[in-house]
Amino acid sequence: AAPADPASAPSPASPPPANVRALTARDAAAMHALTGSVEWSSTLADLEILLSGGRDVCAFGVDFGSVAGGEGGGEGLGAMGAATRLPAAGRGGGAVWWVSYVVTDARLRRRGLARAVCRAVLEEARRRDGPNAVLGLYGSPAGSPLYASLGFRTVGKAHAVKLILRSPPAIIPAPASAAL
Repeated sequence: AAPADPASAPSPASPPPANVRALTARDAAAMHALTGSVEWSSTLADLEILLSGGRDVCAFGVDFGSVAGGEGGGEGLGAMGAATRLPAAGRGGGAVWWVSYVVTDARLRRRGLARAVCRAVLEEARRRDGPNAVLGLYGSPAGSPLYASLGFRTVGKAHAVKLILRSPPAIIPAPASAAL
């Protein structure tokens, strides 16, 4: 999806529900469990690196037990989302933030949790970098209506390919007579 248009972004006057909280390095394992529940290939190390990004990262989540009084009985995170500030300038010179890791536990979908964490992420990026902050993401077909409602627009389609390297490729030495 294309960067969100600041004019059509959700109003900061509508804060996320109280059960949305900032995620920290202590949440990496819970984030890993949630991404694993939807069969994403994120590693625990990926998430630890993400959460160690300081001012260049914001991440929010909803604890499973805080949803509707915890009637689901689950533990860990029920939903999460993050954004990373990229080393680039967007239109108007604003910082570019890339939204990622928007995930909701299958048992908690259709309750507004993804919307709540996305709003928190978008508002935090704009709080840090002002109204000219540019936000972008790659969205799934299932998430596209949510992202459109938050002000993102589709500017193209991407095809993802997942490659798993089971063992390192053999390194073939160049012949001694090869010119560099």
